[in-house]
Amino acid sequence: MTTGKHFSDEDLVSSSLLGLVRCSNAAPLRLLRPFPEVRVVVRADVEPASFGRVALVSGGGSGHEPGQVGYVGQGMLTAAVCGDVFASPSAEAVYRAIKATTGSAGCLLIVMNYTGDRLNFGLAAERAKAEGLSVEMVVVGEDVALPRKKTGRRGLAGTVAVHKACGALAERGASLEEVKAAGEAVAASMGTMGVSLTTCTIPGQPASGRLGPTEMEVGLGIHGEPGREKRPVASGRDVARAMCDAVAKPGSNEYFEAPVGEEVVLLVNNLGATTPIEMTMLAGHCLDHCRGGLGLRVSRLLVGPFKTSLDMVGASVSLIRANVPGVGDFLELLDAPTKAPAWPKDAGREPPASLEECFRDGGEDGGPSTRRPAAGGAPDLGDGEREAARGAILGACKEVSACRELCDGLDRLAGDGDCGSTLAKGAAGIAADVEGGKFDFSTGSSLASCIASSVLRHMGGTSGAIYNIFFQAASTSLGASEGGGSKYEAFAAAMAAGLKAIQKYGGAQPGDRTLVDALHPFVHSLSASSATTPEAIEADLRKALALAEEGAEGTKAMTDAILGRASYVPEKDLEGNADPGAVAACAWLKGMIEGLRQGR
Repeated sequence: MTTGKHFSDEDLVSSSLLGLVRCSNAAPLRLLRPFPEVRVVVRADVEPASFGRVALVSGGGSGHEPGQVGYVGQGMLTAAVCGDVFASPSAEAVYRAIKATTGSAGCLLIVMNYTGDRLNFGLAAERAKAEGLSVEMVVVGEDVALPRKKTGRRGLAGTVAVHKACGALAERGASLEEVKAAGEAVAASMGTMGVSLTTCTIPGQPASGRLGPTEMEVGLGIHGEPGREKRPVASGRDVARAMCDAVAKPGSNEYFEAPVGEEVVLLVNNLGATTPIEMTMLAGHCLDHCRGGLGLRVSRLLVGPFKTSLDMVGASVSLIRANVPGVGDFLELLDAPTKAPAWPKDAGREPPASLEECFRDGGEDGGPSTRRPAAGGAPDLGDGEREAARGAILGACKEVSACRELCDGLDRLAGDGDCGSTLAKGAAGIAADVEGGKFDFSTGSSLASCIASSVLRHMGGTSGAIYNIFFQAASTSLGASEGGGSKYEAFAAAMAAGLKAIQKYGGAQPGDRTLVDALHPFVHSLSASSATTPEAIEADLRKALALAEEGAEGTKAMTDAILGRASYVPEKDLEGNADPGAVAACAWLKGMIEGLRQGR
């Protein structure tokens, strides 16, 4: 067992709350005294004697941030009571929160259905009521993962929707009875299911080894409890489908279902450490399945960290009826303004009805160019030369794809490990464009321009920019070449022009540990050649390739990198490992030569 990695502090929760209050510029917050004996976050603008609205107090164990503290603000909670990590706050702390916020309109406690929270909030409520305050309590439990038990359903991310609806009603001046009834109705009109790839790690405690690298847990709680079942890790699309089906598909659980045609709010919650790119991917798949697979009308899509579980890599899906019985304007309550910092600011909009609405005209197609060079430019390619050029391009793409894992592995030493993947993706796109008839093989200039455009479309990152510049400059060189010279001389000049362009814009020189260390000897070997026959040209190209491979091999000793990600890496991590860009350059040069010979 290993210890989970977290920043440490003598009192993590108290330090966090102090930081939160210091950051609350737009909607100021305050901490109640005695702090940290009680840890209560309240709105700075609320005084019981003058506050004419229902006070909303929620809370629970910390570690679920933004949890409750992120929803303290006008239009949502009046106060949040914070316990230790995953531990209920004391009844004393809850009582202090009630006393600090409750005026003549009364107070509603919104409590997640966990035994400690129910007991401590209940004790505080009875104490306050004995002193003459009007206090009511709503218990939220919307988990659909477990069968019916005496303890009831666990409260999960859907609780935030209760905060929002009750907060908006209270802001309108509704009575305590009205706000409580709405909270109970919303709580009864939703279901939540979670999936996680990891457990959570409580600061200072050993990390759990419950889940293996190929396992995920379905139907888990937010305190590290084991889920309903383990399954093999699935794609994002399949995970989204499983979560949505578990919540809404008729017969899938004992508590909630959404028949075809039901109008719903879809809330996709980050359980803590799921990356933003994965969250938006999951949200899109959930939206598609709710609409297409379940036949639901999704009126609102809310995505983000609403109720987390420390560093858990996972997500949960909550579905809430848009037409809550007894709360006919539920969507208006969701859309009502609030100053609570954690509530998403763009929540009040129906998601696009179709994928078509997600796009707009981007102007020109941007596909591979089919322009021909100006009169007097590069000579036309004959039929045999076109076949040879086609073979050269496809051969280069094949070799680049074959060295994907090698280049990714080398790139992981200095960066994010995607050099080979980026180049392979671009190579696959170029090959598809060639096979799909999108390339103009009539001249060398038009052909190089097509490669440049295809690179632009299919190859991202630094590699895409470099090779787009290379082939665009080569195209310009070929278009400007005089018809009197040989085509091989024009090719050599075009390669030299491409190299010059990437050195100009990228700044790399031989010895800087980049692809230039392979391309430079290759190009300068060609420029010194006078080969004319096919056999002599092939021999000349193979000699140049050997020099390129020698240059790539030489990057193993270049530990003091000048440019690129490798320049940020300690020398010892580079020693004995070639530059991935140089290795990939040799791969496509080799594939080009082999393909050229086979295509002749």
